[in-house]
Amino acid sequence: MTTTLEKKDKILLAALKQVPFDGWSSAVLTLSGEECGYSSAEVSTLFQGGVTDLVNHFSHYADRKMREEFKKEVGKVNGIGQKVSLAVKLRFQVLESHKEAVRKALAFYSFPSRLPIGVHRVYETADTIWSLVGLKSTDFSFYTRRATLVGILTGTTFFWLADTSNGHHESWQFLQNRIAETGKLAKLRQKFSKVGTL
Repeated sequence: MTTTLEKKDKILLAALKQVPFDGWSSAVLTLSGEECGYSSAEVSTLFQGGVTDLVNHFSHYADRKMREEFKKEVGKVNGIGQKVSLAVKLRFQVLESHKEAVRKALAFYSFPSRLPIGVHRVYETADTIWSLVGLKSTDFSFYTRRATLVGILTGTTFFWLADTSNGHHESWQFLQNRIAETGKLAKLRQKFSKVGTL
């Protein structure tokens, strides 16, 4: 028996063939549902928030696939920074063949009424990554780590979208540099914090 998640994935993958040309729209959602053999009523039940739910599912789909790949690859790296870098890189690799859909998803979320939803999606991804690398503490650092990673994810996304280098080599270098800079800032904060307590 096909699960609800499998049905939603099927419709999403059908939609991803059309989105580069027609964008994220209610029409694309309806047509994709029909292509998969679902009635408009079934599609409405699966995506109760309409096309916004479809775009949200795209983000959740990428997070889910990233999580699956991370579990296969995490044994090859050591340290928090390398694990974070791996997770972010894997998510972009999941999206590799859907670059234009990502671009149009950013445009979709850029409308003022949808902006908070888009921000929340990025935060969810950051939360997923920190959980994957094993940092689940709920102290103040819980929020600062996630806010920092939101910035890294956002900056790397825009760089990746414009990157034409072979294998997106320049994007991975950009990502590594941002993570390294963040690590240096964290060490400086710790240093000055200790000085302030002398």
